[in-house]
Amino acid sequence: MEDLHEAMDPYIKRHPNPKRGLKQQLLEAKPDIRPVTPLLPIDEMETRLEYMQKIEKGQRAFRKDPSWGFEPCQYATLMNLPLEKLAKHAQYDAQTEGLHIKPIGKFMAHFFQREQPGERCELSQVGFREPAGSSLGIPSSKDYDKHRCVVTGSANPQDCYIVPLTWNSTPELLKIAKSLTVVTRVFFSPDDIHIFAHLCDELGSLDKDWNIVNLSPQLYIWWSKGYFGLKYLDHKADEEPGMSRAELQFVWMPHSHYGKSKRIDLDKEKDKASNIRVCLEHMFGGETPCSPPCDRCTAISKVQAHRVRDHYTIESGYVFPVVRETKDIEKFKAMIQLQWAAICVGSMSGAANYPELLVGDEDDNDNDGGSGDDSGDYSDDYYYDDSGDYDDDDDNDNQPSLVAPVSNRIEDWLESVQEPVQEPVQAPVQNLAETRFCGW
Repeated sequence: MEDLHEAMDPYIKRHPNPKRGLKQQLLEAKPDIRPVTPLLPIDEMETRLEYMQKIEKGQRAFRKDPSWGFEPCQYATLMNLPLEKLAKHAQYDAQTEGLHIKPIGKFMAHFFQREQPGERCELSQVGFREPAGSSLGIPSSKDYDKHRCVVTGSANPQDCYIVPLTWNSTPELLKIAKSLTVVTRVFFSPDDIHIFAHLCDELGSLDKDWNIVNLSPQLYIWWSKGYFGLKYLDHKADEEPGMSRAELQFVWMPHSHYGKSKRIDLDKEKDKASNIRVCLEHMFGGETPCSPPCDRCTAISKVQAHRVRDHYTIESGYVFPVVRETKDIEKFKAMIQLQWAAICVGSMSGAANYPELLVGDEDDNDNDGGSGDDSGDYSDDYYYDDSGDYDDDDDNDNQPSLVAPVSNRIEDWLESVQEPVQEPVQAPVQNLAETRFCGW
C-alpha cells in the first residue's frame, strides 16, 4: 500500500481535477489493519497436549470410565486458555476439574441459543425498555455509533447485544445463568471479575447501552452464528468530555468441521494432519485456501463484508473505534471480552452451529463419577450425516449473498421463497429478544 501511495501522489499532483480529491480520499482512507494473534499458539501445542492428557487421565480414573474423552467445546475451551492457566487446571484434583469442565457445553448452549419456545416473556413481565433514543433527550448506543454500523459504516444498523439478551431475560434463563457462574468465572472471565454481577443479578440487566453495538443486518446475523468475533484491544479518553473511545478488532472465525466423533482423541491431536489446527485453515471472509472443488471454500466465499464509503474489504485484523460513556467503558470492555472468549470456542468447536445439542445427561446429572454414560449428550441425527461427515446445513442461511453476482442472488432468492414457510406465531407484545437471533 505504501508503494501505491508513492506512485499515485505524483500523478495526483500533476493532474489537478475533480477526480484528484477522490483518489486522495481513497488512498488516505485505508483501513487500520493490525496483526491478529493466532487463536492457538502453534509453538505451545505439544506442551498443551501434555496438560490435556493429564486432565483426561484424572477424569477417566475419577469417573471409572477408561473411554472418557473431552467434548469438542470442552477441548477448545481448555486449549484457548493461557498456558499458565491451563497448567493450573492440570494440577487440580479430578473432582474439582470435573466440576469446572462439565457445564461448558451448557454455557455454550446458553450463549448461542436459538429461539426456544416457553422461554420468552412479554415486556410487561420483566420491565424491558426500548433502548433510550435521542427523541427522549437521552443519548443511546445508536447516537454514540452515529446511526451507522460500527464495522461497515452502513446506515440503518441493528442494535446488537454483545452478550445475548436471552442470557437472563426470563426467570428460567436467569436461573440457568446463575448456575453457570462457576464455568463463567473459571474459563470466560473478563479482567474485572466484579462486573460478573451484571450477568445474573436481575432480570434483563444486560439491556444496557454498554452491552450493545450497532451492526448491519447481515453482520448482525453472522455474528449470532459465530462467523466473526470482536476483540477488545484498548480504550482511552475521547475528545468529548465524559466519553471514552474503545479500540475493537474484527476477526473472522474458522469455518469449523472439527471432529468426526463426539469425543476428542488426544492421540490423534498429535498428528498435524488431523488435529485442531486443520480447523483453522478455512476462515470466513478471507481467500479460499484450496483449489476447487471444495465445499468449505464455497461456503466461506459467500461470507464477506465491505466498508460502504470506500469499498475496502473487511479483513481479519481490521481495527475500529467505538465510543461509550466513560462510566460504562469497563462494563463494555467486559462484555466484549466475554463475547470474544465464547465465540472463539463456539467457532472452533462447532458449538455455535447447533447449540441445542450441547446439553445432555451429563449436564443435568449431579453425580460426576460413575460409568460416564453419555447417552443424550449429542444427537448424531443432527450433528453428523449418514456418512459420518459433519452436516453443515447451517451454512445455507436461505438468503442471497450480498457479494454474489446479481444472477446468483436472484436464483438464491427464488429458491428461498419457494421453500415452505411456517405460520408465524402471533405475540401480543413484542419482546426485544424476539427481534434478534439468539437474543443478540
